[in-house]
Amino acid sequence: MNRFLAAGLIALVLSASVSFTASAQDTKAAQDSGFWFDVAASAGGMIMRNPDISKASFGMNRTSYGIDAVFGYRFNNYVALGAGAQFVGEINRDDVALPLIVRVRYDILDKMVSPFVAADLGYTVYPYKERPRPQFAREGLIGSASVGVAIKSDGNHRAYLGLVASAVQVTNKETNNWFRKFRPEFRIKLGYEF
Repeated sequence: MNRFLAAGLIALVLSASVSFTASAQDTKAAQDSGFWFDVAASAGGMIMRNPDISKASFGMNRTSYGIDAVFGYRFNNYVALGAGAQFVGEINRDDVALPLIVRVRYDILDKMVSPFVAADLGYTVYPYKERPRPQFAREGLIGSASVGVAIKSDGNHRAYLGLVASAVQVTNKETNNWFRKFRPEFRIKLGYEF
């Protein structure tokens, strides 16, 4: 009989301990989830073929800068999903783009310093309907993948540095017919999320 009483007490203590631990984890998960805002600045270049078709040289001859803002929801310390907009301007060109994007982000570790991966998918509409479209203007689909390192401060605030590889649709004109072509673009991004 004493064995059954001892076993019952041990089972009661263990179940209370498991219940307390699960409750603490639920509270932590609740603190780590919620609305999420990501703002970042970036700079980089697009690899373009020289517009003179007879010269098949490649190079980062389209240097650009960008600012993006994404609002969404962080489901836990690892996964966030949101939608937002970017502003992309090009140095030495009177050309800007305003793509609308959807972003998913995954932080690999639940530590103060964590690597992360992110992906964006969006669409750019040429913003200047009243003037002629320049050669190689950004218009159409955009997709990108990012890798980087985030430093977590109090709460869900994170500062991060990342490398971004994108495929950007640009317009091209050949014998008076407009068509779109994908071009690779690489950027360095510095951001903050809260």
